[in-house]
Amino acid sequence: MKKIVLLQIVLCSYGSLLAQKNLPLEIVPSVKEWKTQEGKFILTNESKIYVSGSDYSKIIPQLNIFRNDVQTVFSKSLPIITDAQKEGDICFELKQISKKQQGAYTIKIDKRITVEAADYTGIWNATQTLLQMLMVNKNDLSLPAGTIKDYPSYPVRAMMLDVARKYFPLNILKQYIRCLAYLKYSELHLHFNDASNGGYSAFRIESKKFPELTAKDGFYTQQEIKDLQIYALQMGITIIPEFDSPGHAECFTNIFPGLMQPELGINYLDILNKGTYSLMEKVFDEFVPLFSASDIHIGTDEYRLRAIKDSAEKAKYGEAFRNYINYFNRYLRKKGKRVRIWSGYEYMPGVTQPDTNIVIDMWETDDGKAKADKGYKIINSSQDWTYLVPGAPYYGINNEFVYDHWTPALFNAEKPENNLSGNDPHLLGGKFHVWLDFGPQGYTMNEIARSVMRSMWVFSEKLWGTKASKNYENFVKRYQPLKNIPNVDFTKRRILSDPNGVVYTSYDSVFTLRNRNDFVALPFGTINDNMNLEYPWTLHFDVKSNDTSSRSVILSSRLAEVYANYIYKTQIGKPKKDTTSTGMGIDRAVKFSTMPLTVFNGYRYTSVFDYKLTLDKWENITIVGEKGKTTLYVNGKFAGSFSRQMLCPLDEIGNKKGESFIGELKNVRIYDRPLQLNEINVLK
Repeated sequence: MKKIVLLQIVLCSYGSLLAQKNLPLEIVPSVKEWKTQEGKFILTNESKIYVSGSDYSKIIPQLNIFRNDVQTVFSKSLPIITDAQKEGDICFELKQISKKQQGAYTIKIDKRITVEAADYTGIWNATQTLLQMLMVNKNDLSLPAGTIKDYPSYPVRAMMLDVARKYFPLNILKQYIRCLAYLKYSELHLHFNDASNGGYSAFRIESKKFPELTAKDGFYTQQEIKDLQIYALQMGITIIPEFDSPGHAECFTNIFPGLMQPELGINYLDILNKGTYSLMEKVFDEFVPLFSASDIHIGTDEYRLRAIKDSAEKAKYGEAFRNYINYFNRYLRKKGKRVRIWSGYEYMPGVTQPDTNIVIDMWETDDGKAKADKGYKIINSSQDWTYLVPGAPYYGINNEFVYDHWTPALFNAEKPENNLSGNDPHLLGGKFHVWLDFGPQGYTMNEIARSVMRSMWVFSEKLWGTKASKNYENFVKRYQPLKNIPNVDFTKRRILSDPNGVVYTSYDSVFTLRNRNDFVALPFGTINDNMNLEYPWTLHFDVKSNDTSSRSVILSSRLAEVYANYIYKTQIGKPKKDTTSTGMGIDRAVKFSTMPLTVFNGYRYTSVFDYKLTLDKWENITIVGEKGKTTLYVNGKFAGSFSRQMLCPLDEIGNKKGESFIGELKNVRIYDRPLQLNEINVLK
């Protein structure tokens, strides 16, 4: 009996010790202040949402989303009431609190929960804190008693998405917004116009003044843009639009070729031509009224003057560029907007400085302290740490470095004098960027989403201004219970499989292709934007090839093909010498091209395995596609591998372009997972 009493005393003491330590809440971003106390709150079937205050109707949209998420995740219904509160209820009130930052809130947890915030963004942030706390404690839906006081360190906590070069369907955009809101970001910067390599350019919003400006392969109507902002704002996300000029302007020069700067080329408007100003005024006149944000981004990046050889002319354009910035700053301020620009004008000739009421996105310059000293408001958008180009061998975000070392005040790791203090009033915050340089034929929506998500978690906590985990490794472990964001599925592949991961099997069917024009359509319909299966995947088949033609296509889609034989010519060494690789191959488009995939033009990854099929002989082939890696097995044995992330094409056996392999195919099987060697051997 004494031992039992002693054990009870020890357990009680341990519980008190935990309360005294105020261990961090396992949510993202971590809260600023958390003080525990004895007791706990339990969400029950009788729990309700209670609202009070004269302005309670303003927060009903946020509370409706919260109650729907609780219903979806925990199967608990939370009616919204205004009469009386009791134990087990969650009570919300708009009320001035000590912290004046937008989005600040307090939560008091006992037998009931009381939430106070000065604005609807604070109410929203509180709901996401509670949602995540419940997800961590989903087994019994209890929350430890205590008080949370939370607020962001920076007003600008942003993500930029390049919807110009890669069209994002509205339902996908909404999922990005939902993720950002769940992680307490404040902005989504949408880059609406640009061009990519290969002759592709797009302007993504419906233009009624210039219908020919509207992208043909995907655009947002003006009403959709208005509705999207309402959707975002009720979750605390402001959409910042960017209309980029005078560089990145191919969408404009395509329809107004007379405004192109002839020495610089199609991607540049001529800033010495008055027509350029007239055009951009009309563009801003049409599109600025669509946006409720206080800020408008006008681009002004990468107006490169290298092609202009005359030094006097170059100097003239440099000065004109600086004046272009100020002209449209003043033009848009008359419309009640604050202007943002990219840095980089510093590299231009000229003496005129941008107006100090302009916000500067610091991407290719790192003189944060100098900019602040001149009076500019700045956003940390450093290309060194915040740029991601899915599928590209350049840029890339080092998430571990960002979590362990980066803050929005860090602009240059080697020159501390360029950096700011975290509380410098000129520092608005930071942003991470998702650029889609390769255009429509680059990474798929699913691949992009999976490339982005880990960075989204990391920047969430660093932009909020907290760092509750010892290091990045511990942080990744911390957010695992929170990963299933309600109503977000864009990281999942759009394809059905059986419990063993089988996506497709041909059973005992034998496909015979007698000439290069034969093909067989696969029965998938529209699975995703490109009719492919993203990593991980396994493709298995038995094949008997009857010809040695190059590009003998076994399986194809618009963006990927698997070849029975590929003759690949390239140059290697110093001095470069012609070399030819021949064997089984696989490729994928990685950049936009007006040419078909069947013409090698440098806009795709083509990889040839060091293995040649034996003519007129059945062979057992397995290809395994993983993140950043593709491997070939022949008759159950390893036959080659390369470090590239490929797609499994799902459109046709052979292809309709007249390049099908000639021969027979059977036992075709496609899996949505990488088979292990012992499983591959069973398929022999």
